[in-house]
Order: sequence, then C-alpha cells, then structure tokens
Amino acid sequence: MKIYNVKIKTMDSDRRVIENGWVEITDGIISAVESGSPEAVTAEDIDGNGRTVYPGFIDIHTHLGLSTSGVGMEGEDFNEESEPCTAHIRIVDGINPIDYSFELARKAGVTCCLVSPGSANPVAGSIAAVKTYGKRIDKMLVGTVGMKFSMGENPKLTYSDKEDAPYTRMAVAGIIREALIKAQKYGEVAGDGVSGGEALYKGVLLALSGSTSLQASTPALTELIATRGMGGMMDTVWLILCAMCLGGAMTACGMLGSITRMFVRFTHKLASTVAATVASGLFLNLATADQYISIILTGNMFKDIYKKNGYESRLLSRTTEDAVTVTSPLIPWNTCGMTQATILNVPTLVYLPYSFFNLLSPLMSIFVACIGFKIVRSVK
Repeated sequence: MKIYNVKIKTMDSDRRVIENGWVEITDGIISAVESGSPEAVTAEDIDGNGRTVYPGFIDIHTHLGLSTSGVGMEGEDFNEESEPCTAHIRIVDGINPIDYSFELARKAGVTCCLVSPGSANPVAGSIAAVKTYGKRIDKMLVGTVGMKFSMGENPKLTYSDKEDAPYTRMAVAGIIREALIKAQKYGEVAGDGVSGGEALYKGVLLALSGSTSLQASTPALTELIATRGMGGMMDTVWLILCAMCLGGAMTACGMLGSITRMFVRFTHKLASTVAATVASGLFLNLATADQYISIILTGNMFKDIYKKNGYESRLLSRTTEDAVTVTSPLIPWNTCGMTQATILNVPTLVYLPYSFFNLLSPLMSIFVACIGFKIVRSVK
C-alpha cells in the first residue's frame, strides 16, 4: 500500500521534510519514503490530498491497559502496594492488550508507548515499551526499557496511611538507594551480561554456593565479607552426613550399646554415675564424630539410671553438656572441630591448649558430683 500526494516529516537525524512525496508500506512496515509521485497507483493506495504524514507517535509516559473501565478492583493494576520496593514486578504482566485505551491512542496517531506502574512505590517495577496494535501483549511488546522510581509525595501519602515506611522523602531516597546498591552487588557477583531477575537469582545462588568477593571501602572489610559459600562448607557437610550414617549403623547393630554398657557397670554412686556419663559422652564424641548423636545416645543410655537412683534430669542434662557439647570442638574429626578448622581456618590442635573451659568442664562435673554441691536427690 502507498500513501501519495503528501507532505512527509521524516523525523530522521537530519529532520528532512519532503514537501511532496509518497510512502510505501509492505507487510505493516514502511519500506520506502520517496519524493514525487509513485510510478503506479492501485485501488488500495491512498491519495493524501496534500496532508502531512508523520511516523507513528511514541508516548513516553502512559498507563495504557492498566485500568479497565467498568470492571473495578479486578481491572486495576497501577500499583502493587504490598511493599515499597517492588523492583521484581514487570508491568507487562498487568497490561490488558484489548483495553479500549489502546484503540484511542492508535486513533490519535500513537503507535508505540511506554507503560509504567503508578507512583505509589519508591521502586515500582519495570517499564515496558509496547505497540498499540495487537491482541497479545507478548506480540505487542517491544522490550523492557527502564525502572519506575517515585520521589514525590505519592509514596509518602500511600504508606503513611499504612503506618509503614516511607514517611519522609529521606526514607524514599533511602529505599531507592538500597535497591540500587543491591542490584549493583548482585550484578557484580552474577557477572557481565546478566541483569534483572536473572542477576538476582544467579547472584544469590553464587553467594550461597561458591566463593564470592566484593570490593569494599577498606581491605579489612573486603576480607570480612568474602565468603566461600556452601562450597567451602562441603567438607563439613559430608562429614556430618557420614557421621550420622555411622552413628545410625552402630546404634542399629547394637555395637554402641555393647561398648557403652561397660560404663554403665560403674554407676553405683553419684560420683561414679556422673563419671560414667562423662566417659560415655567423650567416647561417643570420638566414635561417632558428631555432637548431636553423642548427646542423644548419652541421654537415652543414662536417663533410666538417673531416674531409678532419684537424680534430677537436669543433672544428666548438665553432665551431658559438659562431657559432649563443650568437648566436641576439641576433636579434629568431629563436626564441631571440623567447622572451626574449615570456616575459621584455625586447626583444632592450634587452639586446643588454650581451651581451658572445654578441658576443665568434664573434670568439674565429676568434682562437683564428688562433693555433692547443690545436687538434690528426689525422695519417693
């Protein structure tokens, strides 16, 4: 189709104006812009009769398709007011492509427009460039072109009624600043060529699973926030899994019961009962390589003995803690010792000579039991 006998404002870089020319459109796309008259004219061609032809207008600030007349709340998609920062929201997901507003815009010569969220949130969501002709928004979409920020009174008015931040323009600016810093850091972690939600997703996963390092204002702070993530924890994780499997197998086979019964034979008096509990806890810490399994097995093994002899359950709890919990970091192959060595990068044998509390706690439990200090025996 051709439109001829028209004045053409090309809107190209030279702002050319063709006083008398013609435009050819092929498959919905302008294929030729020429001066003069076309060589041949068909029935579908249009005589412009000296009118002016422009390229389609672009409206850079609209809310087309976000409010459907006569529908009410179901057709209102201007603002997501659940939180002040909604950078993850895509406005294209809320556009109704068959809304009457698109037809009105098209009749006014607008062929493309930017549709943005409302101004209720400091960070409101992405802005989409869409064509005004079509019935499917994914076909009308030109692309995502920016992010909507609101600095004025709208965020203040919206959230002051909710008794939530932001109340002031300072808070509005702070929310925007925080979102931009997070986006920058996620982008640094995710790498070049990754943006938007993909950068957030990839950045979080990399920060959790692998080593990351962000440049801070000082070398000390840079070193502090550097992390090896879950990758640096895998030695400890595998050790915990192996320890749980080993402890479960030894318990199911009755091996631990057979071994620890020799400690139970010495539970005649208070001091010997506490000493047997300490010895059993230490042995299980060495054998199972896991603090939690040792605590459970020690408690289950001695609870009936303490109850039968009239000792308080808190005595068993305190003794188990002194024998198991505080000594587990002193065993290099125990999960707690391995954690100190891998996370803090301090080998067990380096800090062991200085761990006075850990070394003395089991001995203090036995000493207190020997003198009977504040140990109450229930009388039936």
